[in-house]
Amino acid sequence: LRSGPCLAQGFWGSCFNMYKSTQLHEGYKRLKGWCELPKDFYVYTSNVDGHFVEAGFDTGRICEIHGRISKWITMTDEEDEMTILSDDHHFRVDESEMRLMADEKDVESFRAAGVPLDRHGNPMRPAVLMFDDEPEHLLKTLRAEQDKYQQWEAQMEEEMENNEACRLVILEIGCGQRVPCVRQESECVLDDLVKRLGLDESGDPCWYEEEECSIPRALLIRINPEYPYNQMNPHLTLPVQGSALASLTEIDDHVMALLQEHNMGSSAEVQ
Repeated sequence: LRSGPCLAQGFWGSCFNMYKSTQLHEGYKRLKGWCELPKDFYVYTSNVDGHFVEAGFDTGRICEIHGRISKWITMTDEEDEMTILSDDHHFRVDESEMRLMADEKDVESFRAAGVPLDRHGNPMRPAVLMFDDEPEHLLKTLRAEQDKYQQWEAQMEEEMENNEACRLVILEIGCGQRVPCVRQESECVLDDLVKRLGLDESGDPCWYEEEECSIPRALLIRINPEYPYNQMNPHLTLPVQGSALASLTEIDDHVMALLQEHNMGSSAEVQ
C-alpha cells in the first residue's frame, strides 16, 4: 500500500468490482429463510465480499473476522475515520496488469480512479485484514465484532447448559484448509459443548444411520467438496461432500418436504 500503491489499490479495486458484479446464488436466499424462523443465529465468516450483508442478513448477527471490502479506513493509526462504499461504486483498474489507473504522485488521480480520500486528502485503504497486517484501528474494529460474537456464543452455551430442549446446529459451508479460521472455530464451539454438556464422545456416528435417529444436542454439518470430515468429534459431525448451492438446495428441499408432510398429518388429525 505504501511502496506500490497503484498495484495494491488496483488489486483491491479489482476485487471490489468483481464482488459487486457477482450475482448472489440461490443459497443465500435459502439460508436467509432459515434465519428468519423464530430461532437464534449468528453468521461467522472469513469472506470479505460482504455478500451476507448484501443478501439482507441482520448486520447485528454477522461477524466478518477479516473485515469487509466495502469498508475503507485511513492509512494511519492516528485517525479513526471510516467510509462505506456504495454498491454502485467502481474502481478504474487496468485488469491486464492489475494496477489502478492513477499516477502515484497525483492524489487527485487516485480519487478519479475510485479510491476514497480521508478528511486530510490522503488515500484510504480497505478495512480488510491482510497477511502481516496489524493497523491498530483496523484490529480495534474487528475486535469489536469478535467481542460481540463471543458474548453471543457464551450466552448460547449457557442456555444450552440450562435448557435440555435447546439444540445447536453449526452449518459450515465451503471452508477449506488453506485459511482454516472458520473450520477451527466450528470445531472449537462443538468441542466446548461436548465438554460442557458431557456429550457422548464414543466416536460412533450411529445417530443418523438408525431408522429412528435421535437428534443430538449439538451438531456440525460440514459442507465441503474436498474436506467435509471432522476428526475431533466425528460422532457429532455430518459430513456433506458437495458444493454449497447444491447441498443447501437439497437440504432445504428435504426440510420443506418434511414440514409439508408434518402439516398435512396435523390437518388429518384435526379432521
